[in-house]
Amino acid sequence: MPYYLSENKESEAQEQKSGWTEVTRYVHDVDGHDNPVTIHPTQFGRQQVEDPGVLDFEMLQTGHGGFKSLINNVEAVRESRAIQPAMPTFVSEVSYEGILGRCHADVQRMSFWQAILSGAFGHTYGANGIWQMSTEADPYGPSPHGRSWGSQTWQGAYRSSGSRHVGLARQLLTDIQWWRLETHDEWIENPWDGTDYDTNIAAGIPGELRVIYVPQMWNLPQVLEIEPNVSYESFWFDPMTGDRTDTVAVEPDADGAWTPPHPVVVHDWVLVLTA
Repeated sequence: MPYYLSENKESEAQEQKSGWTEVTRYVHDVDGHDNPVTIHPTQFGRQQVEDPGVLDFEMLQTGHGGFKSLINNVEAVRESRAIQPAMPTFVSEVSYEGILGRCHADVQRMSFWQAILSGAFGHTYGANGIWQMSTEADPYGPSPHGRSWGSQTWQGAYRSSGSRHVGLARQLLTDIQWWRLETHDEWIENPWDGTDYDTNIAAGIPGELRVIYVPQMWNLPQVLEIEPNVSYESFWFDPMTGDRTDTVAVEPDADGAWTPPHPVVVHDWVLVLTA
């Protein structure tokens, strides 16, 4: 990777942006199937080109710091969604499972649910041994900077729990019109504020559906601003097993607030309300 050997990174980074803008335009010109085009980012894909209009959607790389990257993961999605020109936002790389000996299944679940309910239209799960394609006989070894990101083989990495948990999340999304979800911080007590990754995130379709991710379940949050003319029923989805609790009626008080029943096991859960 020549960039690692650059002695003038600032000017050559600008040269890269110009070159990749030209390449991206060329891909559009020669692609007779009109495939969507994007670019791998350092953080925001649009920052890798001179003209963000050459991209069909924005890819994000939001860090490999485990819990330390969770806040940036959400804030980057929200920032990208607010930038013009508007384009779909995809989390392409965040905290690969097992990288640096951390970023395990709990981080994978939080990264997925918090990003999707903040407006991301997609999320890539990654595991350290898989992207390196390490084997016992042929380990990936150090990267160009001289250090190795980890020694796990791909045969071990693909069995990591986080991959199953993200797969279970997808199964829930296939049962709802997830592409219509909009973030509604006002629908949940202790909502996301950009400073604490253990706060709650709510999204949904007004009058039809609410999906709420609760990462810290010891004290249940109230669901807020429930429409008085809509009858909801609810269930908890276990993001670790894919199990669902029995459906119960939502009975808000006069202010439109409702406290759901508490699942028996204390970990992160997803609450689903359907009209």
